[in-house]
Amino acid sequence: MLHFSLERAPILLIAAVSVDFARGTAELAREQSALDAAALAASDQLGMPNQNADGAAKAQAYFQANLGAQSTARLSAVTLDAATGEVKATSQGTITSSLMQIFGVEQMRIGANTTVTKGQGDCMNL
Repeated sequence: MLHFSLERAPILLIAAVSVDFARGTAELAREQSALDAAALAASDQLGMPNQNADGAAKAQAYFQANLGAQSTARLSAVTLDAATGEVKATSQGTITSSLMQIFGVEQMRIGANTTVTKGQGDCMNL
């Protein structure tokens, strides 16, 4: 009986890693999408008198709106640089593992980064 259990442990470990990796990848995609939207929203504050405060507030609002209340991710940094026309943003979060808890892994950390560069030129109306 013990022999049978030991043979199944690697299979269970592979299944646990696969399931939790898929969940983590899906959450990372959601977090990256929300972070991209947040940085784009903040970019319209570049060069404004209160760009840092207003840009960060706008980024936070868009980040939360795109992620929803159930997410543990947080916007950890937003930097607006009017001289280069860049907005850099970073987020961090965790998800509770499901099957990996059997092997002692309670949570997985997830983080994302993005940079938005404001373009120059005119928009073309078609």
